Amino acid sequence: MWMWNDLEFLSRTGKAIPLISAAAAFLAVVGVQFAGLKINGRVEYLRKQADLERKRTPPKVDVDLALSEKGNLFVVLQSGNSVPFKANWVVVTKGDKIVGGFMLDWTEHYPTPEKQQWQFKVSVQRDELVENYLELRLNHVSVYSSEWGDPKELSGRIVKKYVWADGGLKHVE
Repeated sequence: MWMWNDLEFLSRTGKAIPLISAAAAFLAVVGVQFAGLKINGRVEYLRKQADLERKRTPPKVDVDLALSEKGNLFVVLQSGNSVPFKANWVVVTKGDKIVGGFMLDWTEHYPTPEKQQWQFKVSVQRDELVENYLELRLNHVSVYSSEWGDPKELSGRIVKKYVWADGGLKHVE
């Protein structure tokens, strides 16, 4: 209780209170800014991790041949996730004879929620088909594959077999 009765002590303490308050306010502002930096840093870290995970994810791709009402043949690519990929395809008949769709280069596809499917018209030499048999062979690879040393799990091959008869395409095993 002696300090509350000491006029000199109270006078000095009273002068220090604004300085102590200012220091406390300064530390509070610095603390909030530091916390904000930590949160922003964490958000950036999580974004980078999500981007890395996406780049390590294999593309989910499916492919089919489709016949239009006018009798035109189309390759229909379908993406099952948002991983960009490159693809090429060829259409062969029995004996591995190429009858259409031979690509000299890869096509790149960047799926979005609005765009998950692509269609490409394919010219096939029907008179070259053996027993009306068609085989669509698609190779695909993530556009990020080279960043990871081209691992096999970021690429794939799909083979679909068809018979083109009676004005339509039929899947065969």
